[in-house]
Amino acid sequence: MSPVTVQDVLIAALIGVAVVTDVRSSRIPNALTFTGMVVGIAFSALQGEYFAGILGILAAFAPGFLFWRLGGAWGAGDVKLLMAAGALLGPWEALRLVAFVILVSIPFGLWKLWRSGRLRSLLKVVKAGIRQEADGPKPTSTPFAVAIAVAWIAFRLLPDWLVIGP
Repeated sequence: MSPVTVQDVLIAALIGVAVVTDVRSSRIPNALTFTGMVVGIAFSALQGEYFAGILGILAAFAPGFLFWRLGGAWGAGDVKLLMAAGALLGPWEALRLVAFVILVSIPFGLWKLWRSGRLRSLLKVVKAGIRQEADGPKPTSTPFAVAIAVAWIAFRLLPDWLVIGP
């Protein structure tokens, strides 16, 4: 495992606070996510990588936006949390973290849909395309920040797995 960096500590703290607030209130505060993005941009700039923070935000936003629009598979706070982590990680590592989140969330989401009896309605969402008004599974009350935390742990424990970018 690679040594722990300042970014690792900041992301772990960010995700930890997000998990607590998401479990308690089913929300991730904008103050937390936007502060994380600003800190990530500033941290990258201080290291001479002037656009890495912004590119990390964009790298996390692109797939996150699609999952948010796909019938609310991810909440807006979840996407902003990933964008904050992306600001601290830079673009390639942000994409890698999003890939881990997707890998964690797919079986979790399918199990949840099956258990609630709504797995068949997933086909309606897929058939309707990426539209928020699609008739199908609606967002659940499960705090998704927990899945992001599990993905972050896997991301850190498996540094050479699923390498994206240069």
